[in-house]
Amino acid sequence: MRSAILVAAFAVGLGSPSYSARAATPLECTMFSAAEVSKYLGEPVQAGRAGALDEGCVWHPVDDDSDGLALLQMFPKTKADNPMGHARYEARPDFGEQGYIVKDLSTIGSFTGGVVVGEHFYRVFLNGPTTTKETTLEWLKKIATRR
Repeated sequence: MRSAILVAAFAVGLGSPSYSARAATPLECTMFSAAEVSKYLGEPVQAGRAGALDEGCVWHPVDDDSDGLALLQMFPKTKADNPMGHARYEARPDFGEQGYIVKDLSTIGSFTGGVVVGEHFYRVFLNGPTTTKETTLEWLKKIATRR
């Protein structure tokens, strides 16, 4: 099930830009502790690890029966998403350059968001028991303060 959710994170029509030469432990995994991600997801998570295709960091719930997932990806800002055509797109310039949030229809209760900070574009995906637009935006806001 987790594989399907991870694929769903890319299926919102945003694409998946490539970012070559990823480290064994992605930088994204060092930005947040499991305890911090647990607050955004609404349940305890394992330590972050490289995501699909070595793009970003994924945190899986401690409970193997959970369908929860948190994903953080970083790309050069030239690869930033522009999902304006998505039916649930909401621009969030108050969060930074090209800030947005999208209610992800591929997985009930999930959200995807993105923002450019400096020379990087950050994309997040949350699907958990307490995932809301607000928790997703809170995570994006925290990213902007850390980079």
